[in-house]
Amino acid sequence: MKVIARDIRYLKTALPLRPPAEPLSPVLWLMGFFFPPLVVLVLWGWRRHLDRLAADPRYARKLTASKSARQALKQARQARLRRDPKKFYGALTQAVTGYLADELGVSRSGITQREIVHRLHMLGAEKALLEQLTELFDETDYARFAAGGRELAEMGAHEKRAEVLLTQLGKILRKERRV
Repeated sequence: MKVIARDIRYLKTALPLRPPAEPLSPVLWLMGFFFPPLVVLVLWGWRRHLDRLAADPRYARKLTASKSARQALKQARQARLRRDPKKFYGALTQAVTGYLADELGVSRSGITQREIVHRLHMLGAEKALLEQLTELFDETDYARFAAGGRELAEMGAHEKRAEVLLTQLGKILRKERRV
């Protein structure tokens, strides 16, 4: 048998070979493994939150209660500075009743001031606090529907009292929500 050509190719060792690339750092490996599942979990939680907002109006009311009360108090403050007692007391009443109705999980238009006081009493609110709330409701209703103007200082006192009451009742309602 005659060999015509060489059939084995030898490895070339004379060429300049590059060293292997640096391996990825352990931090990058960990990020590559844990970041995508974390993103999926966050998106899943956000979707669940949005579904609950759409399906549970009571939950949605409780989440927006503080923000809507702050907006109504801001409107009341602006009306007080413009010396407009009717709009001031309307916004103040809306802030107090709206916040408490939302925190109690009831529609604002579906609850009366007397029912708010009753529900707060059932939740264990102090009698003195409920009397202050009833007095504030009576004074704001009188100021809204009776003839005659109100003094700027008196409107400021009512605004401060409403803010204090909302803070104290908010603590009671949040404590009840945790239980």
